[in-house]
Amino acid sequence: ECKSPVVDVEQAIEQTIRNQKKEYIPQLFKFAQLVISMNPNDVRYGTCGTPAEFYAKWQEEDLQWQESEVKKHVKAKTLTNQDRAIISLLTPERLLKLIRYYVFYDNGLKKVARYQQFFGVENIMRRITGEDKKGTNSGYIWHTQGSGKSLTMVMLAKRILAEKSMRNYRFVLVCDRVNLIKQLGTNFVRTGLNPTHAKTGKGLISLLEKKENTIITTTINKFETAAKAKFKIADSNIILLVDESHRSHTKDLHNYMIETLPNAIKLGFTGTPLLKEEVATYKKFGPIIGNPYKFADGIRDGVIVPLVYEGGIVNQDLSSSAIDDYLKTII
Repeated sequence: ECKSPVVDVEQAIEQTIRNQKKEYIPQLFKFAQLVISMNPNDVRYGTCGTPAEFYAKWQEEDLQWQESEVKKHVKAKTLTNQDRAIISLLTPERLLKLIRYYVFYDNGLKKVARYQQFFGVENIMRRITGEDKKGTNSGYIWHTQGSGKSLTMVMLAKRILAEKSMRNYRFVLVCDRVNLIKQLGTNFVRTGLNPTHAKTGKGLISLLEKKENTIITTTINKFETAAKAKFKIADSNIILLVDESHRSHTKDLHNYMIETLPNAIKLGFTGTPLLKEEVATYKKFGPIIGNPYKFADGIRDGVIVPLVYEGGIVNQDLSSSAIDDYLKTII
């Protein structure tokens, strides 16, 4: 839905959503994967059924590529945000990749990746395959609150398992809180994947031994039992997806995990990496993967609101005579 520069893109979004309703033209959206509303200055995208508040902007990571491509097709006029977004989203190779790997169903709702999720997964693929030439297949992803880290993990798992050469890969999802690992496992279930949860340390050993368990969820403390039992799997096709990787990864618990799976690919996800030399997240997982998605990025994209701190003064009016009287009673 394209509008003139004087028409707000919000109107285009409203009309696009309206047109999907049964009393309008839902049949035209039956096979649509990307749904885009735009004017020359503002472009938002979603997919069928996306609510208005979740239509997102695309921020291109490879600006040099974007500018080069757009100049091939747009000549003799000033380039607009619409031109750049069309290149980023609809260039054939990019569009086919988005459709194949990054459109999925979450509990029956059709969703499409936001830009930081798309580039995050693509950069992880380059790290795993050695294409980024960092000398390691491990690393950490710095994506702050509101970036959708759980769904990024889902998309990564689906992306890897869709590759013929990587279909024997296995995933171990690790958190340090019971409620977080339940939430992460639920996200995988809602998107059609079937993780198996390790309830105990011995249970983790049993699940790791069976290669048919493609996705395992566990809390990090379960590795202590495995490490102390000298249990070890040296397979290199296991990927550790570690949420909140800035916590519980400075001492023994992280070491137990590595002792159990010494050759696993280690991928840490965090919104607040530890950067001090003695406890640095990169020392445990490897160099950062791709660009960080920081708090300011989430604010700019409208997915989180700014934090505002206001200093307050507590007024205290104490009577010295009352204190003196009290002290007399306890002396």
